[in-house]
Amino acid sequence: MAISAGMKTHLAESATYLCHLWRIEERPREIPIPWDSTKVVNCNARGGYLKKTAGTDGTDDAGAQSFQGWTGDIYVKMTTRLDGTVYFGLAEADSSVASNTIEYAIRVEANGTIKIYETGTLKATASSTARSGDWLRVQRDGTTITYWHNRTKIYTSLTASSATLYADASIATASATVNNAVFGHPGIVIRVTDHTRKITFESEVYTPLPMLPTRWARSTGLKPDNAELTHILTSGGVAEADILGGRWDYARFEFITVNYLDLSLGVAQRSKGQFGEFKLDNGRFVAELRSLSQPLSQEIGDIVGSLCLARRLGDLRCGQPLNSYQHDATVTVVTNQLQFTVNLSPAKANAYFQYGSVYVRTGDNRLFEREIKNNTGNVITLQRPFPLTIAVNDTVTLIAGCTRTRAACKTFVNANNPSGTNIENFQGFPDVPGNNKVFQYPE
Repeated sequence: MAISAGMKTHLAESATYLCHLWRIEERPREIPIPWDSTKVVNCNARGGYLKKTAGTDGTDDAGAQSFQGWTGDIYVKMTTRLDGTVYFGLAEADSSVASNTIEYAIRVEANGTIKIYETGTLKATASSTARSGDWLRVQRDGTTITYWHNRTKIYTSLTASSATLYADASIATASATVNNAVFGHPGIVIRVTDHTRKITFESEVYTPLPMLPTRWARSTGLKPDNAELTHILTSGGVAEADILGGRWDYARFEFITVNYLDLSLGVAQRSKGQFGEFKLDNGRFVAELRSLSQPLSQEIGDIVGSLCLARRLGDLRCGQPLNSYQHDATVTVVTNQLQFTVNLSPAKANAYFQYGSVYVRTGDNRLFEREIKNNTGNVITLQRPFPLTIAVNDTVTLIAGCTRTRAACKTFVNANNPSGTNIENFQGFPDVPGNNKVFQYPE
C-alpha cells in the first residue's frame, strides 16, 4: 500500500481532498462442469477435470462436452496447468472432439501462448502469456462473446451468439489436462463513495453512499488485518434475505483512497480482501472484513473418518458420471424458501435426493446451488434458502444424494471402473480405528 511521491506532495498540501471508494463484488456463482459420459473420448473425465489418456500425441483427438447446455448469460472457466495444448470454450453442438467444432475456443499451449479460435479459424493471439494457475474464461453477455485471461479481456468476438451453448474441450497433447472447469454467472458489483457526487475512477462509476469501516486494525508482516463494516440494511443493495441466503459470503472488496480533485494522481491507499462473518443487528448488518493474508492463518487439511471426503456426488474426488443421476425440472409450487415442488415424472422415491444438491438454471437465483436436506417425492426441502426468492416456473437441476458411506458408493453404477461401481473412488476411511479404540483399556 505504497503512496506515490506525487500523491505525498499533494496530500501534504491538501490533506482534506480525500475520498474513499468501495468496490464490493459478489462471489461468482459457479458449478463444476458435469461432463457427458457419452461424449468423453480418449480422456479420464471427472467433475470439472479432463486428462488425455489415449489417442495420438499432438492431435486434437481427445475431449468432452458438458451434459447440459445454457441459454442467456453464461461463462466457462478453467485453470491452466501448462502441460500441453488444450482448447476450451463454448460450442453449440458436439459433432466430434476436434477443436474446429468448437464455435468459441481459447487455446493455451505449454509455453503459455494464448490464442483465440472460432470454429477452427484463428482470430487473435493474446499479448499476455499464461502461467500455471491462471484463469482462462469464455463468456457470453447478451449475444456478445468475450475471452478473458484472469481479469483482463483479450478479445471480443465479431460473431454474435444466441443459441444454447455447451462447455467443450479438445486436448492435443498426451497427458495434458483441463482443470477446475466450471460454468459460471458473473456476480453483481456495488460501487459507492463517501463523496457527495459521483466519482469515475479506473473506468468505473462510484455513486454517493457513505459506507466506512467502523473498526480497522492494520498489522505488519503476514498477520491479517482486522476490520469491520457496519451499515444499514437495504442501503446500497444489501438486503437481509441476501445475507441469510449467503449471497455476500466471501464477496471480494476493495477499499480505495483517492484525491477527488485530481484523480490522475492515482491511488493513495488500496486495501483488498473478502467478507467473512455477517451479523444482523436491528436493521443493520455488521460484516467482518478479511485481508488477503487471512487465509495464511487458517488450518488446511481433511478430517479422516468413515465418511467419504467428496463434497457431493460427481465432483472431482467422487468421479461418478452424472448422466443418470441429475434431473432437470421446473418449480410448480413454492411452499416457502426452504421447500418447493417440482414436476419430475415419474417422481423419485423418498430420500432419493437426500444430501444431494440443486442449482437453478433460470430466474433470480440462476447458478446458485444449495444442498438438499431431503425429498418426499417431488417435494424438495433445502438445508438453507437460496439468496433470492425462488419462483414458480424457475427451472432447476437436481442431483441425487449420497450418504457418503462405503456401502452407498457400491450402489452407484460407474462403467469406467473395473468393478462397474464407484467403489474405487471412495474417499473415506471406515477401517481406521477411532478414538473409542484409542482409549480402550483391558477389563
